[in-house]
Amino acid sequence: MNGKMARDGSYIFPVVVTFKTSNRSNARVKQKVIRNKNVDEVLDVKTKIPGIPFKIKSMKSSLRKQFEAFDQGRYLDSDGTESHCYNFYDWFCKDSSLKNKANTLFRASRRFVKKLDIDQDKHYVFFKNNCPMRGPLRDDFRICDRETGDVLFTVTPTTGRVEVWGSENHFSEALYEGHSLNGFYNTREV
Repeated sequence: MNGKMARDGSYIFPVVVTFKTSNRSNARVKQKVIRNKNVDEVLDVKTKIPGIPFKIKSMKSSLRKQFEAFDQGRYLDSDGTESHCYNFYDWFCKDSSLKNKANTLFRASRRFVKKLDIDQDKHYVFFKNNCPMRGPLRDDFRICDRETGDVLFTVTPTTGRVEVWGSENHFSEALYEGHSLNGFYNTREV
């Protein structure tokens, strides 16, 4: 398995990328429409996109900056900007519910990071609201490596139906399934 998703083209829609030309405060803001890649491919830092310098594309926030902003009542996306989506990469719920969901996920991700002693300067977090084929919408947070953009953990912290998936087993199966994250922390002896 090479880690790539099958490409039948049915899920490829135009993706608009907004970026600054540099990290200076007076940098120009540009937009580019990408029509031949899905959003996952656009977010993958290994994907080269003509017109968007790799250095710009890989400017990610850090957990430390995201948590500090959250403590101040601000919500930083994984790219370090504030937006209306409250660090959600994808969602199926009402826009009006994103802020409350983000509050829950920021608290849960901060505790997860602390319990597993994850380096806050080398990683970032983003959120996703999932729409399973059966059952209610479920939220998760994903801890990623800032340098590669690779997801290290995907955590669904909803009480009563907790799942932790990780790169340590190549996401082949859940590392933990249970009723609370405390059970996962106990299995890790943290």
